[in-house]
Amino acid sequence: MQSLKGKLTVIAGLAAVLILMMLGISGLARSARGEHARYREPDAEFAGQRYPYRQLDERGQKLYTALYQGISDYRTVIDLPGTYTAEEYRKVYLLLTTQEPELFYLDTVYETADQMRRTEMFYTMPKSEAERMRSQMAAAADGIIRETAGARSDIQRLLLIHDRICAGCFYEKTPNADSAYGCLVEGMAMCEGYAKAFLYVARRAGLDAMCVPGRTNRGEAHIWNIAGADGHYYNIDLTWDDDDTYDGRTAHTCFAVPDSMFQDHMPDTDLMEPPACADGKQMYYHMRGFYLTESGRLCTALQDWNGAVPERIIEFRCINETDFRQVKEALRTQADVHAVLAQICGGVMPRIVADEKRSVIVILT
Repeated sequence: MQSLKGKLTVIAGLAAVLILMMLGISGLARSARGEHARYREPDAEFAGQRYPYRQLDERGQKLYTALYQGISDYRTVIDLPGTYTAEEYRKVYLLLTTQEPELFYLDTVYETADQMRRTEMFYTMPKSEAERMRSQMAAAADGIIRETAGARSDIQRLLLIHDRICAGCFYEKTPNADSAYGCLVEGMAMCEGYAKAFLYVARRAGLDAMCVPGRTNRGEAHIWNIAGADGHYYNIDLTWDDDDTYDGRTAHTCFAVPDSMFQDHMPDTDLMEPPACADGKQMYYHMRGFYLTESGRLCTALQDWNGAVPERIIEFRCINETDFRQVKEALRTQADVHAVLAQICGGVMPRIVADEKRSVIVILT
C-alpha cells in the first residue's frame, strides 16, 4: 500500500498542476484582452510629428505612447508603464484624444483613480466597424496626399492639403461632425472635424501638425491647427476659411498666419503650450503675390488678379492698416473702382468681405 506521505506528495503534485493550469488560462485570458502586451518604444518619426507629445516629460511620454499603442490595438485593458495619479492620467489622456484623430472610436467616458497602474478603455463601436472606417479615412487622406506630389516645399504641401479639405467638406452638424472621418469621408464637419482632418492628413504626409483647442474673441469654443514647415510654425484655421461667408468658395485669411495677426484665436493652455508662430512671410497672399503696397494701385491690381485662381474670388492683403482703410473706402465709394468691379463681375456689384484682424479683402466675383 502507498504510504500516507506518498499520497500527500501525489495530491500536492496534482494541486500544483491545477494551479499552473489555472494561471496559464488566466494569463491567456489577460493576453487576449491585451493587458500584458509589451510596451514598445516609439520611433523618432512618432515624436518628430507631435509637438504636444514632445512637451511632456519622460513619464508623460511613456503614458501617452502606451495609451496610443493600446487604443490603436483596440485593447479593453491597458497596463500602464508606471503608477500615475488621476491628474497625470487625465492630462495625457485628454491630450491624446485631441491629437490622435485616427482614434475617433474612443468613448468620451474614461476612468481615473488616485493611483493608476492599469486602465480600462471604452469604445463607441465594434473593432470591425472602427477598422472599416479607419480604412476609408486613410484612403481619403492618401488621395489628397497624392495631389500634393508636385509641391516644392512643406508650406505648399500644407496649402494644398488646406484647399483640398475645404473643397471637399461643408460645415454641417452630423453624428461624425467632430471627427476627421466626418470631414474626409462624409464631407460634413464642424470645427473639430476640420481641424482633426487637417492634422490627420498633414501627419500622414510626414509633417508636424497639431490641433489647438481654445476660444474665439467672441468667447466661443473653437479648435484650429498649428503646423510646422521649413523651420517655422504657422496658425491655420480651415473652418474660418471655409465659412458660409464665402458662398462655398475657399478663402485663405487664416492660412499660415503669425500670432500677431491671430489674436482673435485664444488657445487653451491647460493641456499644452502651443509653439510661437512668428513668421508672416508664408501667408497665402505673400506666397501668391496677392498683396497691395499702396491703395492707389487698387484698380490695376484687381484687373491683374481677376481669374488668377480657378474659383470666382479675388483676395488680397494690404501691407499696412492705413492702406487697408483706404481700400475699404475706395471699394465702397470710388466710381473708377466700381467700374472695374462691374467689368469683372458682368455688371453686378460683388459681395466684399473685409477681415480687419489680418487686413485682408475678399471679393466674391
